[in-house]
Amino acid sequence: MTRFGIALILATFCGFAQAQATPSAAPAQTALDPALPPDPQIVATLEALGDRSSAVLAPLKVVGPINQLCKEHYMNTRGPNGRDYTNKAVWMPERRRALFCGANHGSPHRVNDAWEYDLLSNTWALLFAPDPHNAVGVMEIKEGEIPGTSEKVKFVQTQRGGPTHYGHTWWAFCYHPQMKAGLWMNVPIGSSSGAYIEKTTGSKEGIYRGPPMWAFYPAEKQWKLVLSPGPYPRIDFAKQMEYIPDLGGALYLSGSWNAAGAWLYDHGKNTWTQLAKPDKEAPDNESLTCYDPSRKIVIAQSHTRSTHHYDLTTHRWTKVLDPGKESADAPFGHDARSVMYFDTVSKQALLFESKVLDTVWSYDPDAKKWTANKPAGPACPEGGRTIGYFDEARNVLVISRGPNTWVYRHRRAGK
Repeated sequence: MTRFGIALILATFCGFAQAQATPSAAPAQTALDPALPPDPQIVATLEALGDRSSAVLAPLKVVGPINQLCKEHYMNTRGPNGRDYTNKAVWMPERRRALFCGANHGSPHRVNDAWEYDLLSNTWALLFAPDPHNAVGVMEIKEGEIPGTSEKVKFVQTQRGGPTHYGHTWWAFCYHPQMKAGLWMNVPIGSSSGAYIEKTTGSKEGIYRGPPMWAFYPAEKQWKLVLSPGPYPRIDFAKQMEYIPDLGGALYLSGSWNAAGAWLYDHGKNTWTQLAKPDKEAPDNESLTCYDPSRKIVIAQSHTRSTHHYDLTTHRWTKVLDPGKESADAPFGHDARSVMYFDTVSKQALLFESKVLDTVWSYDPDAKKWTANKPAGPACPEGGRTIGYFDEARNVLVISRGPNTWVYRHRRAGK
């Protein structure tokens, strides 16, 4: 292709990207490291996608400080790959890329790596190379002060400043645009950081007992434990977390197992506030959630195929659909085998099941109805566990499966 042809495609895409944007003004993109030039073939493929259309992108690229642990798990060629109960990537508006982190349950690994994905170059960029989990000589005890208090606390991190003693992510991961950081609410499995401190120092004094929520700052490529005063939510397995712009914070939700209700983390005040008590209408744990800003509701889909709405005005859940576990009228919403995100153009939720590679479900909150869509284009390829996100700048659902990247557009902007 000539330089003129490449320039023409890129110029066309600039206009296309502006047309695909949501009505609100997109934030200015920050200078990115690493800088990843767009691939003209990918730009052209995205520009050509119509309603309910799909495509498989050009070969995946992986960049960054790949270490031996990455190579042992083929991350040098496949990127992070989806993980058991860890397949949620989150959109970063000012970087116009997706952020991913999260640990497996030790199969095949449990590591603290962090990545971002750039669609226009189809590249996974490693931002924080993984530390060996819970290994001798890797961890250190740190002392910090809870902001806004004089309370000194002890916690554990790796010598490179990353989290340790962590578990699955489930769906408890979001991006906080004011912090410019991803928030990862991991759950210690087995030995806890507190147990490590007690064993090492022989004392329980001063151990941080708050939520094990870590922030990852992609611009700095660094982790930081979020130290906050009580009260705070009880942390348990398989919860959900979404950043809610209308509340100005991260909403932490819990359902059927040891329910704690709904809690909001306010970064400016560094506080947790309980917004709702446990609710029998709440979705099961291991459910998927996404936020619908136009209707001011959180949409949840359960592995029992029930659908739930969380209303920001009443702070109550409502179970709006319950077709049954064997129903063919609604999808399987499970945080280890499905992904769900809100489509900012069609104003519907989009759900992809990793075992049904030729279908994307769409959910209309007004009609309270799910529709199974067979894309015009290829089915999602086999090839690994799923990682997914919705790219708001290019108006596509992105599914990464090992070496393969698949995109789906439900509705073109401006229609």
